[in-house]
Amino acid sequence: KHSMPYRGTLSNRGLLTIGGGRDSALAVGLLRDSGRSFACMMLNPSSAARKIAAHVTQNDPVIIRRAICPELLDLNRRGFLNGHTPFSAYLAFLGAVCLVLYGYSNVIVANERSSDEGNVRYRGAEINHQYSKSLRFETRFDEYLEKYLVNGARYFSFVRPLYELQIGKLFAKFPEFLETFKSCNRTRSDSWCGECPKCVSVFLTMYAFVSREELTKIFGRDLFHRDETIPILRGLAGLELKPFECVATVGEVIAALALSITKVKATGEALPPVLDYAEKHIPGVGDSGTASTILSAYGPHRLPQEFESVLTKALNDSPRSL
Repeated sequence: KHSMPYRGTLSNRGLLTIGGGRDSALAVGLLRDSGRSFACMMLNPSSAARKIAAHVTQNDPVIIRRAICPELLDLNRRGFLNGHTPFSAYLAFLGAVCLVLYGYSNVIVANERSSDEGNVRYRGAEINHQYSKSLRFETRFDEYLEKYLVNGARYFSFVRPLYELQIGKLFAKFPEFLETFKSCNRTRSDSWCGECPKCVSVFLTMYAFVSREELTKIFGRDLFHRDETIPILRGLAGLELKPFECVATVGEVIAALALSITKVKATGEALPPVLDYAEKHIPGVGDSGTASTILSAYGPHRLPQEFESVLTKALNDSPRSL
């Protein structure tokens, strides 16, 4: 109630959080090419995150180390359940601290429009695994940051107006990141398990825009030739419970399947097992209009004009449909 925000001098620079995934890599590529001054902020960075951040040369990265409390690890060994950490919210508060320490003015994240869609309704309320990546959280934290923490600072997502499918299309224009990025949450190494909803979602939303050879090289296999992909796909497509992972919306999954099927058929080849199943059993896959609508969409956001202009230029330079 009586807190006073920090009112020190801030430079007009952004601090971009980097996790090693596709969304933040795209943000690095677009902001780097625009000539804007920014630095990368990383928490316990993976090799993928470090390699992506290395493409930013005008400012040194801010690297934060976090260690889990030993008492928590002891409780875990004794069988106590793990709680959920709202990781994106955690990074938002860490970013606010770094603004003060290093004099930056903006905490920039790369949370996409897809994160606004929840997973399930429970007792009349929408449950969203990605709430701390959503526009609602972004709006509330941005207001909280300026009012209570750092006067004159901003918190916003650079790719907020875009769906994952649109991000996949733009990301394909940055080959220097294709073999570097990593979004799988299951493996400890910088690799893809190819067996989780996150892997399937990323593979699917890139398939129409990247060669099959390149995707197979990235993921270690063609996920459309694995029967184990089908039950995961059913959840992503809304036929079963949407996975509690950071994945594309149900509409995007349908659209991405339509684009993938069209791509394979254009070669005259037979559909791989997963796409053959999708064409026969997932409603809406035959509607090409859904893909056009999503690829041309531009959602609500809180981007400052100078950052929005970078994003809109990239979209204008890229055809909105295939």
